[in-house]
Amino acid sequence: MSARRRVPSVACGGDGWLTRRLSLRGALVVGAVVMIAAPVLPATAASAARRGASAKRILSPRLAATLEGGSGVLAPLAPPAVATAGNGPIAVAVSPNGKSAYVGYELGNVVSWYERNAHGGRLTLKGTVNVGSGPRVIVLSPDGRSVYAASFSASSVSQFARDLKTGALSPLTPASVPTGSSPHGIVLSPDGKSAYVADYGGNAISQFTRDPATGALKPQSTAAVPAGANPNGATVSGDGASVYVADRGGNSISQYSRDANTGALAPLSPAEVPAGSAPYNVVVSPDGRFAYAAGSGSNSISQYSRNGTTGALT
Repeated sequence: MSARRRVPSVACGGDGWLTRRLSLRGALVVGAVVMIAAPVLPATAASAARRGASAKRILSPRLAATLEGGSGVLAPLAPPAVATAGNGPIAVAVSPNGKSAYVGYELGNVVSWYERNAHGGRLTLKGTVNVGSGPRVIVLSPDGRSVYAASFSASSVSQFARDLKTGALSPLTPASVPTGSSPHGIVLSPDGKSAYVADYGGNAISQFTRDPATGALKPQSTAAVPAGANPNGATVSGDGASVYVADRGGNSISQYSRDANTGALAPLSPAEVPAGSAPYNVVVSPDGRFAYAAGSGSNSISQYSRNGTTGALT
């Protein structure tokens, strides 16, 4: 690997786990996870008022809040929190149609699902499903028909079919697929044909093909590719051409090109770029030009330019 360079970054206060507002061209950091907001377009006073009247909802395992149009300030709903069905809620995902939310637990072996009120954004607990121990990350397929939970302690991914009307989950066959050691991140490609799992304890990325008809995952012929130390969070670029992984133990970002036909990953050159201390997650901006990584050990956000042709970060 080439010599490490100083990574441009912006500072975060505190311990890397509290919610912070950052002026990062629409980047919002929640805990140690970075979320990128859609680009803000010029607007008339009338269009701004319409946006304010239809404020979007943001959900966390213990917090229901409204994102006020224009300001980005969160306002608690009533009630401001809803009970969870387990201990240590750590993962939350909302369905593409906005009707359901799903929560995973660091200290349990269930995923709970909630009905979401489309008008008020409020959640109502509907039930739970059993998964492997320690479901730390939950993702939905782009079509909303499948749900996957990466179980850290079980080294597996539980997979479910999702009822589009009710949000209820039904285990697929098989109910889970094995991964490398201690999976901590899972991400699907925008076309819904591939899934990638960051194996925190295995220093690798497990790669799967996804059956669009059933949602079932199947290991690729090359079941895993090497990553840096303790890969933690993963993301796929919006064009589906690149995959990036935050290597929490390596203080780096692993970067890969993705074959559009097979979904197979190939390390870029260099295979890793330096990041702040203990990067927890990485995201790509909606326009595909930039990437950001949350450094949980350095209280900073590393920021990169992305090559639109190769996907390489600099």
